[in-house]
Amino acid sequence: VGQVLYLRYLILKPVRAVTATFNEIAEGAGDFSRDMRPVSHDEFRELAEAYNRFAGKMRGIISEIRRASIEIAREAVQVK
Repeated sequence: VGQVLYLRYLILKPVRAVTATFNEIAEGAGDFSRDMRPVSHDEFRELAEAYNRFAGKMRGIISEIRRASIEIAREAVQVK
């Protein structure tokens, strides 16, 4: 019984952490500002690290789009 509870803890804690992070992103309308905290040293850690790399790239893309849209707005004002 103890082993089953321990294994359940090892699996459920990381899954709940991943689920909580994705739910926060969904509720925040796609807010990629938070990284996922790795909570173990197995595949769940690899999943968290892969998500963090993905979110980092998304933050970079969003930043570039914001910069480009500001530049386009400036140019539109100058044309007017």
